[in-house]
Amino acid sequence: MAKKKSFWTTVPGILTGIASVIAALTALYLALNPLHKDTIPSGAQPAATPLAATKAPSPSGWPLIAEETFTKEGWGWTIGSFPEEGRSSRFDLRVVDGKYRWDIEYKYIGSQHRTLISPYGSAVNFKVAVDVQFTDFTHPMTANLVFGSTGNEQYEFMVSLNRYFALFIYDVKNKQYTTLIDATPITVKFEPDAWNRMSVVVDEQLIRCYLNSEVLGEYRHVGFTGGKVGLGVGTDQGGSVVIDFDNFEFRRKP
Repeated sequence: MAKKKSFWTTVPGILTGIASVIAALTALYLALNPLHKDTIPSGAQPAATPLAATKAPSPSGWPLIAEETFTKEGWGWTIGSFPEEGRSSRFDLRVVDGKYRWDIEYKYIGSQHRTLISPYGSAVNFKVAVDVQFTDFTHPMTANLVFGSTGNEQYEFMVSLNRYFALFIYDVKNKQYTTLIDATPITVKFEPDAWNRMSVVVDEQLIRCYLNSEVLGEYRHVGFTGGKVGLGVGTDQGGSVVIDFDNFEFRRKP
């Protein structure tokens, strides 16, 4: 009886130890598994604290610069096939059923992304928005809303299929990232295989990122001097993706 009592006395400790090991292994898996969180290189600037989801007002009253529903070709956006050596074996841009379709296949595993600047002019205080839908993919991908593009650098608001978002500056020449808002879980309504609306509003150097009309995060960057807007698609694992964009909107503050 003494031996039995001793054994059962140690069972809770054994179970507690096993649970601790499982929890540690689970945490390590989530940290290392690329399917859990997209890797966004850390930059020199501290990450911003995302706002709680709110129904923040959108500047719909600002004058409309461009509104594109992609019902036909010839409006100024790029159409055609543009593979690039070392990055993608397929990069096709076309209009399909009133949608601006990007069909991409990457050759190699690793952080890669393709962006395209719109045919519209520059702006300092503005709103840019677009509907996005991930139609087909082999690995988790990101949809990127590009703004503040000067040719040397551009800002990008990223939404991942893994339900994360981020805000960063991309150095086009040196292919380096400066993180403004680190990869952060999306806490608002987001269905990756459905249509979702991404928006960025910049007003006096305050950058607000929206998803489906709700604020995900904001960052005031005193170095922001404006630029052009555009679209992008990214990946950390290679593979292929078909992504559709629609209802592009560009407004400039008076």
